[in-house]
Amino acid sequence: MVKFSDQIYQQKLKKIKRELNKFLSRTDDKLFLQFMWSINTLQTEFRGNVKRYLSFPRSAYGAPLGSDYALPKWEIETLLTLLFTTDKRPKIQINYDNFETIVPVINNLRKLENHENRLTCTEDKIFYELHRIGQRQFGWQRGFHSSERLYRYVFIYGQGSCATNFENKYGFTIEQFLKVSCVLYTQLSNSPWIKPIEIPVLDVTQELIDKTLSLISLPLSDLRVDAQTLIKKTIEGGRIPTAYLPGSLRKFPIIRSPQDQNILISPLSQLIMYRATVGLYYDMINSAPSKKDADQAITEANDRFEQYVGMVIEKFCPRFKAFPSEQYGPKKARIDTPDVLLIDNEEVTTVFECKATKLTFEAQFSEHPFETSDKAYAQIVKAVTQLWRFFSHVRIGKYTERKISDTANAVVLTIDSWMQMSHALQGRVFAQAKKVLEDDPNVLDVDMRPIIFCSIQDLVDVMYISDEDNLLKTFANAALPKYAGWRIVEIRRDFGIDVQKKFPLNVEEVLPWWNVINSSR
Repeated sequence: MVKFSDQIYQQKLKKIKRELNKFLSRTDDKLFLQFMWSINTLQTEFRGNVKRYLSFPRSAYGAPLGSDYALPKWEIETLLTLLFTTDKRPKIQINYDNFETIVPVINNLRKLENHENRLTCTEDKIFYELHRIGQRQFGWQRGFHSSERLYRYVFIYGQGSCATNFENKYGFTIEQFLKVSCVLYTQLSNSPWIKPIEIPVLDVTQELIDKTLSLISLPLSDLRVDAQTLIKKTIEGGRIPTAYLPGSLRKFPIIRSPQDQNILISPLSQLIMYRATVGLYYDMINSAPSKKDADQAITEANDRFEQYVGMVIEKFCPRFKAFPSEQYGPKKARIDTPDVLLIDNEEVTTVFECKATKLTFEAQFSEHPFETSDKAYAQIVKAVTQLWRFFSHVRIGKYTERKISDTANAVVLTIDSWMQMSHALQGRVFAQAKKVLEDDPNVLDVDMRPIIFCSIQDLVDVMYISDEDNLLKTFANAALPKYAGWRIVEIRRDFGIDVQKKFPLNVEEVLPWWNVINSSR
């Protein structure tokens, strides 16, 4: 039975939807895209170029999150998704060059999201909702463009058969793809509706620009079709609140003008770098000539993820040694240790089980992520069982090759950010892992040490502000009930920051042109 208060919210929700739909249906898409570009750029490092396109109050210039004038990027992304999926009607006169025009529109979007949340987020779902909010916001808060991020993704997806398959299918290399993507990011962050220019000093030719654009751009009309198809497919899998609708800009962050397809805009230019890094996973899959080749590429990429983890830890924290997985046990029944063993003073202080399992849309935003993404979560459950079994083998003397600290930390390290801010989801994983181990008499409660769930991005963020002792203290604190559900970056900051580091790997080792581009921005 629907509560009377819910009926009121539903009526208000319909009214807000009508108002927002009416506005978006009557906009000029081309002018609105430039408007969104201006508002986004106003609050980025490129904001100096906005004044010719937008008038705005001084307080909106570079406004940080928390300011009354800040427009979070995730709200702009949602608004653009709604724009692409709203049927068009005759245009009306709108002031596209004034910041104040967006204020009532964003307020309506926030009202819409709040009313939907009021109707769907019951008390028993609040912790899952925090998870979804984190998935929507944290990536934008961190940013998609950094030397570490580029190094990481090209190291994992830009070598071996991944690179070979890409070049064979698309006719240029992943290195060239990333180089042109960085150039397009810079050019399209500085101006809207431009024709990209060649950069001879970087060997960025029109041919390479065209090949890159074939992967990451669409004409406006095609983007609208893609967005509507994506939303329809998503809704068929269950109801999705407006705040969590998938956006086609993550696949095609560059839009071609309806009048001249050589003229481009990227209303959220940061997504060019998202597409050039995270999106390499999909290029790896799509460029493989067969499923067997795709599986081989995934296996290689998973191995390189483990290599990267060990390498980046040792570079950030040279006191540590990070050893890859080793085999132990009887000759005819060898067993693998966890993927990375972190050693300090001849003792294993932390063990990592690395999972490069892709975080699906359902795993991020479903109301029931564990049920709708059971196969993906099964890999996380498997990681937990592997760690607990290893500690069991240490206790019973089956593993004796290295000394394991009595307080050794156990980390499930993922390539994507799984279970952010979700103690409830972690609890589901633990319950399932214990069920899997019910028939193993050697695994006792004492072996089920606290598990720290951590993404590679979070680990790197912590190492930027930690020495070796800080890192171990962060892991130790993460195992305490006090910090259940916290991200390890927040745990690290909770006891004060007194270390600031630079990325210790040389990006030019994998991207020879990096310093030229970086110095020219």
